[in-house]
Order: sequence, then structure tokens, then C-alpha cells
Amino acid sequence: MIVEYFIPGKPIAWIRPGNRKGRYYDTQKDEKLVVGLQLIKQHGDNPKFQGAVEIKLVFSFGLPKIGKEISTYSIPMYTKPDLDNLVKFYLDAITDTDKIWSDDRQAYCISSQKLCVSGMRIGTYIIITDEISIQ
Repeated sequence: MIVEYFIPGKPIAWIRPGNRKGRYYDTQKDEKLVVGLQLIKQHGDNPKFQGAVEIKLVFSFGLPKIGKEISTYSIPMYTKPDLDNLVKFYLDAITDTDKIWSDDRQAYCISSQKLCVSGMRIGTYIIITDEISIQ
């Protein structure tokens, strides 16, 4: 099974939990819920992934406006937010749904890209598959 998702808007990076009176809390609980609801809707009637999965994430950010837009293209983005924090946020959001997979430890292979794009939708593209392809 292969399922594709798209979360519109500027990709969100994971941030460390807050600490209030010695207790930790998830400062991004609401953001994860909003993303999770979008994922559930797009997942539809597909069954929950069981066993190992491969996941690909593409985080597309807009280019700064420099006059006229030129067709569709993308360039690697090497500024903040950190790629690992982007991945962590979306893996947590997927896990929190409890509809797509049971736990992010099911991911045996993760590939991710962070791009500045023109002519492409800004947001997060996610592809999850359980069709194992060891290379």
C-alpha cells in the first residue's frame, strides 16, 4: 500500500517540550492536532500500516519575492528550521493520530528534503509505503 498526503502551509518544525513547575508539556499539541486531522481525512478508509514502513517527506518553502516568478523550480534550503526537527514534528503528528500507524518506530527508512520552491505548492508532502524496497 502507498498513501500520499499533502499538508498545506509553511512546514512546522518540532520544538522542545515546555517546562512549568517541574512538569513537561507539549507546546505544539494544538498544531499536531490540526495536522493530524488533515492526515486522517486524507488517509480515508485505508487500513492502518502494520509492520515496517518507508516514509518520504518533502518540505517546500516559498522563495523570497525577487520580482517576476520564473516557471517551476526548486533549490535546496540550508537555513533554519533544521531538517531533523521538521521530520520529528510530522512523525509525532502521524503517531498521535493512531489511525495511520501505531508508532514511528515502524519507519525503517526515512528520506527527507527541504526545498525553496517556485511554481509549486508550499507545504509538506508525505508518502508512506509498506512495500519494502531495500537498496
